[in-house]
Amino acid sequence: MAGARTDQLAIWSLVIAIIGLVGCCCLGVGGVIAGPIAFFMGGSSLKRIRASNGTIGGDTLASVGRWGGLAVGILGLLILGLYIVFALLGSFSSPPTATP
Repeated sequence: MAGARTDQLAIWSLVIAIIGLVGCCCLGVGGVIAGPIAFFMGGSSLKRIRASNGTIGGDTLASVGRWGGLAVGILGLLILGLYIVFALLGSFSSPPTATP
């Protein structure tokens, strides 16, 4: 007997969370964009899986995609915030003065 087919939304939520993690390298923007998308896709997938009465599987993938998306979103916000703080601190510092 074959198992229940895996919900495609669960797979995509995990894929987008992974893409967001890689995208955090770009000033954190990838995580800020992809994290919430993966979080909400994972949540929608969990609702669909639970409403299917066992005909659709992928509960674990959806959960990992959902919580991974949350983690990636928070990480992206932290990285972006640090870049902003460092940019502001760098712009307010006085340039070095030459000594004769």
